[in-house]
Amino acid sequence: MSKYISSRIVPAILPSRDRDLVDGVCRFKNFVPLVQIDVCDGELTPKASWPYRTEAAQGDLQKLVDQEEGLPFWQDINFEIDLMVVDPAAEIDKWIMAGAECIVLHPKRDGKYDKETLEKILEELSSRGVFAGLAVHLDSAVEDDISYISEIRDRLDLVQVMGIANVGFQSQDFDPRSLVKVQAIRDAFPDLTISVDGAVTIATALDLIDAGASRLVVGHDLIESIDVAGEIHALDDCFE
Repeated sequence: MSKYISSRIVPAILPSRDRDLVDGVCRFKNFVPLVQIDVCDGELTPKASWPYRTEAAQGDLQKLVDQEEGLPFWQDINFEIDLMVVDPAAEIDKWIMAGAECIVLHPKRDGKYDKETLEKILEELSSRGVFAGLAVHLDSAVEDDISYISEIRDRLDLVQVMGIANVGFQSQDFDPRSLVKVQAIRDAFPDLTISVDGAVTIATALDLIDAGASRLVVGHDLIESIDVAGEIHALDDCFE
Protein backbone atom coordinates (compact mmCIF):
# COMPACT_ATOMS: atom_id res chain seq x y z
CA MET A 1 0.00 0.00 0.00
CA SER A 2 1.37 3.40 -0.94
CA LYS A 3 2.18 6.18 1.48
CA TYR A 4 -0.66 8.09 -0.16
CA ILE A 5 -3.46 5.67 0.60
CA SER A 6 -2.03 4.67 3.99
CA SER A 7 -2.21 8.24 5.33
CA ARG A 8 -4.38 7.95 8.42
CA ILE A 9 -5.31 11.61 8.92
CA VAL A 10 -6.46 13.56 5.87
CA PRO A 11 -7.41 17.24 6.22
CA ALA A 12 -10.41 18.27 4.12
CA ILE A 13 -10.90 21.67 2.50
CA LEU A 14 -14.31 22.84 1.26
CA PRO A 15 -13.33 25.99 -0.64
CA SER A 16 -15.77 28.71 -1.61
CA ARG A 17 -13.09 30.43 -3.70
CA ASP A 18 -9.56 29.79 -4.85
CA ARG A 19 -8.13 31.77 -1.94
CA ASP A 20 -9.73 29.32 0.50
CA LEU A 21 -7.98 26.48 -1.29
CA VAL A 22 -4.59 28.18 -1.19
CA ASP A 23 -4.97 29.08 2.49
CA GLY A 24 -6.13 25.58 3.39
CA VAL A 25 -3.31 23.79 1.61
CA CYS A 26 -0.79 26.19 3.10
CA ARG A 27 -2.19 25.42 6.54
CA PHE A 28 -1.67 21.67 6.21
CA LYS A 29 1.19 21.06 3.79
CA ASN A 30 3.92 20.82 6.41
CA PHE A 31 2.13 18.17 8.46
CA VAL A 32 0.51 15.66 6.08
CA PRO A 33 1.28 14.09 2.68
CA LEU A 34 -2.13 14.85 1.20
CA VAL A 35 -5.33 16.85 1.56
CA GLN A 36 -8.83 16.20 0.33
CA ILE A 37 -10.56 18.91 -1.68
CA ASP A 38 -14.36 18.77 -1.45
CA VAL A 39 -15.87 19.92 -4.75
CA CYS A 40 -19.64 20.36 -5.02
CA ASP A 41 -21.59 21.29 -8.13
CA GLY A 42 -24.70 22.62 -6.36
CA GLU A 43 -26.83 19.96 -8.05
CA LEU A 44 -25.84 16.78 -6.27
CA THR A 45 -25.39 18.98 -3.22
CA PRO A 46 -27.55 21.94 -2.11
CA LYS A 47 -24.68 24.40 -2.42
CA ALA A 48 -21.85 24.74 -4.92
CA SER A 49 -18.21 25.09 -3.92
CA TRP A 50 -15.14 26.21 -5.84
CA PRO A 51 -14.71 25.75 -8.79
CA TYR A 52 -18.40 25.31 -9.64
CA ARG A 53 -19.74 28.51 -8.08
CA THR A 54 -18.95 30.96 -10.87
CA GLU A 55 -17.76 31.06 -14.46
CA ALA A 56 -14.56 32.71 -13.29
CA ALA A 57 -13.89 29.82 -10.90
CA GLN A 58 -14.52 27.32 -13.69
CA GLY A 59 -11.86 29.23 -15.58
CA ASP A 60 -9.52 28.46 -12.67
CA LEU A 61 -10.19 24.77 -13.17
CA GLN A 62 -9.60 25.05 -16.92
CA LYS A 63 -6.18 26.59 -16.25
CA LEU A 64 -5.36 23.54 -14.13
CA VAL A 65 -6.59 21.23 -16.88
CA ASP A 66 -4.49 23.06 -19.46
CA GLN A 67 -1.57 22.98 -17.02
CA GLU A 68 -1.16 26.72 -17.22
CA GLU A 69 -1.25 26.61 -13.43
CA GLY A 70 -0.97 23.91 -10.77
CA LEU A 71 -2.88 23.14 -7.62
CA PRO A 72 -1.43 25.06 -4.67
CA PHE A 73 1.92 23.67 -3.49
CA TRP A 74 1.52 20.67 -5.78
CA GLN A 75 5.23 19.93 -5.45
CA ASP A 76 4.83 19.33 -1.70
CA ILE A 77 1.51 17.56 -1.27
CA ASN A 78 -0.91 15.13 -2.94
CA PHE A 79 -4.56 15.84 -3.66
CA GLU A 80 -7.66 13.73 -3.25
CA ILE A 81 -10.82 15.03 -4.90
CA ASP A 82 -14.12 14.31 -3.18
CA LEU A 83 -16.22 14.65 -6.32
CA MET A 84 -19.80 15.56 -5.40
CA VAL A 85 -21.31 16.20 -8.82
CA VAL A 86 -24.31 14.85 -10.74
CA ASP A 87 -22.27 13.99 -13.83
CA PRO A 88 -18.90 12.61 -12.70
CA ALA A 89 -18.14 11.22 -16.16
CA ALA A 90 -18.05 14.78 -17.52
CA GLU A 91 -15.69 15.97 -14.79
CA ILE A 92 -13.31 13.09 -14.21
CA ASP A 93 -10.79 13.93 -16.93
CA LYS A 94 -10.57 17.53 -15.72
CA TRP A 95 -9.55 16.48 -12.22
CA ILE A 96 -7.10 13.89 -13.46
CA MET A 97 -5.46 16.55 -15.61
CA ALA A 98 -5.53 18.95 -12.66
CA GLY A 99 -3.39 16.53 -10.69
CA ALA A 100 -5.72 14.37 -8.58
CA GLU A 101 -4.01 11.36 -6.98
CA CYS A 102 -7.36 9.91 -5.93
CA ILE A 103 -10.98 10.64 -6.80
CA VAL A 104 -13.88 9.69 -4.52
CA LEU A 105 -17.14 8.98 -6.36
CA HIS A 106 -20.60 9.49 -4.85
CA PRO A 107 -24.02 7.94 -5.47
CA LYS A 108 -26.76 9.83 -7.30
CA ARG A 109 -29.25 12.15 -5.61
CA ASP A 110 -31.55 9.22 -4.91
CA GLY A 111 -28.73 7.47 -3.05
CA LYS A 112 -28.29 4.77 -5.69
CA TYR A 113 -25.16 4.17 -7.72
CA ASP A 114 -25.12 4.63 -11.48
CA LYS A 115 -23.26 1.36 -11.87
CA GLU A 116 -22.64 1.54 -15.61
CA THR A 117 -21.16 5.03 -15.40
CA LEU A 118 -19.13 4.33 -12.28
CA GLU A 119 -17.63 1.17 -13.71
CA LYS A 120 -16.46 3.06 -16.80
CA ILE A 121 -14.95 5.73 -14.54
CA LEU A 122 -13.20 3.10 -12.43
CA GLU A 123 -11.65 1.63 -15.56
CA GLU A 124 -10.51 5.10 -16.61
CA LEU A 125 -8.97 5.83 -13.23
CA SER A 126 -7.15 2.51 -13.19
CA SER A 127 -5.79 2.95 -16.70
CA ARG A 128 -4.43 6.39 -15.80
CA GLY A 129 -2.90 5.44 -12.46
CA VAL A 130 -5.36 7.35 -10.26
CA PHE A 131 -6.65 5.85 -7.02
CA ALA A 132 -10.40 5.27 -6.78
CA GLY A 133 -12.68 5.76 -3.79
CA LEU A 134 -16.38 5.06 -3.36
CA ALA A 135 -18.47 7.19 -0.99
CA VAL A 136 -21.10 5.37 1.07
CA HIS A 137 -24.00 7.53 2.24
CA LEU A 138 -25.98 6.85 5.37
CA ASP A 139 -29.47 6.45 3.94
CA SER A 140 -28.62 3.40 1.83
CA ALA A 141 -29.05 -0.15 3.11
CA VAL A 142 -25.69 -1.49 4.26
CA GLU A 143 -26.45 -4.81 2.56
CA ASP A 144 -26.72 -2.97 -0.76
CA ASP A 145 -23.46 -1.13 -0.06
CA ILE A 146 -21.63 -4.36 0.63
CA SER A 147 -23.09 -6.04 -2.45
CA TYR A 148 -21.91 -3.25 -4.75
CA ILE A 149 -18.50 -2.99 -3.12
CA SER A 150 -18.11 -6.72 -3.75
CA GLU A 151 -18.80 -6.20 -7.45
CA ILE A 152 -16.08 -3.57 -7.88
CA ARG A 153 -13.64 -4.52 -5.12
CA ASP A 154 -10.79 -5.29 -7.54
CA ARG A 155 -10.94 -1.74 -8.93
CA LEU A 156 -11.50 0.05 -5.64
CA ASP A 157 -8.75 1.48 -3.43
CA LEU A 158 -10.87 2.79 -0.59
CA VAL A 159 -14.41 3.24 0.68
CA GLN A 160 -15.39 6.55 2.25
CA VAL A 161 -18.22 6.24 4.76
CA MET A 162 -19.93 9.54 5.38
CA GLY A 163 -20.13 10.53 9.04
CA ILE A 164 -22.88 13.06 8.37
CA ALA A 165 -26.36 12.91 6.89
CA ASN A 166 -26.05 15.79 4.40
CA VAL A 167 -23.02 15.74 2.12
CA GLY A 168 -21.43 18.97 0.96
CA PHE A 169 -21.46 20.79 4.29
CA GLN A 170 -18.96 21.00 7.14
CA SER A 171 -19.78 21.66 10.83
CA GLN A 172 -22.56 19.05 11.00
CA ASP A 173 -23.27 16.78 13.95
CA PHE A 174 -21.87 13.28 13.86
CA ASP A 175 -24.36 10.64 12.75
CA PRO A 176 -23.88 7.38 14.71
CA ARG A 177 -25.27 5.37 11.79
CA SER A 178 -21.79 5.68 10.32
CA LEU A 179 -20.45 3.38 13.06
CA VAL A 180 -22.82 0.64 11.96
CA LYS A 181 -21.78 1.05 8.34
CA VAL A 182 -18.07 1.03 9.13
CA GLN A 183 -18.39 -2.10 11.27
CA ALA A 184 -20.42 -3.98 8.66
CA ILE A 185 -18.07 -3.04 5.80
CA ARG A 186 -15.02 -3.93 7.89
CA ASP A 187 -16.51 -7.33 8.73
CA ALA A 188 -17.16 -7.96 5.03
CA PHE A 189 -13.81 -6.64 3.79
CA PRO A 190 -11.04 -7.08 6.39
CA ASP A 191 -8.31 -5.66 4.14
CA LEU A 192 -10.18 -2.71 2.63
CA THR A 193 -9.12 0.85 3.40
CA ILE A 194 -12.14 2.43 5.09
CA SER A 195 -12.11 6.19 5.37
CA VAL A 196 -14.67 8.25 7.30
CA ASP A 197 -15.51 11.80 6.26
CA GLY A 198 -17.75 14.19 8.17
CA ALA A 199 -17.90 15.29 11.83
CA VAL A 200 -14.62 13.56 12.62
CA THR A 201 -13.16 14.92 15.86
CA ILE A 202 -11.10 13.66 18.78
CA ALA A 203 -14.43 12.81 20.41
CA THR A 204 -15.61 10.59 17.53
CA ALA A 205 -12.27 9.21 16.32
CA LEU A 206 -11.87 6.39 18.85
CA ASP A 207 -15.35 4.98 18.21
CA LEU A 208 -14.79 5.11 14.45
CA ILE A 209 -11.43 3.36 14.73
CA ASP A 210 -12.89 0.73 17.05
CA ALA A 211 -15.61 0.12 14.45
CA GLY A 212 -12.98 -0.47 11.77
CA ALA A 213 -12.01 2.87 10.22
CA SER A 214 -8.45 2.93 8.92
CA ARG A 215 -8.42 6.55 7.79
CA LEU A 216 -10.05 9.77 9.04
CA VAL A 217 -10.91 12.78 6.90
CA VAL A 218 -11.10 15.86 9.09
CA GLY A 219 -12.50 19.19 7.96
CA HIS A 220 -13.93 21.77 10.35
CA ASP A 221 -11.93 20.76 13.43
CA LEU A 222 -8.60 21.18 11.65
CA ILE A 223 -9.63 24.32 9.78
CA GLU A 224 -10.55 25.97 13.10
CA SER A 225 -7.71 24.52 15.18
CA ILE A 226 -5.17 26.85 16.74
CA ASP A 227 -2.66 23.96 16.84
CA VAL A 228 -2.88 22.06 13.56
CA ALA A 229 0.18 19.89 14.18
CA GLY A 230 -0.96 19.00 17.70
CA GLU A 231 -4.48 18.16 16.53
CA ILE A 232 -3.21 15.95 13.72
CA HIS A 233 -0.86 14.12 16.10
CA ALA A 234 -3.64 13.65 18.66
CA LEU A 235 -5.94 12.20 16.01
CA ASP A 236 -3.20 9.93 14.71
CA ASP A 237 -2.47 8.73 18.24
CA CYS A 238 -6.05 7.42 18.43
CA PHE A 239 -4.93 4.60 16.14
CA GLU A 240 -2.32 3.39 18.63
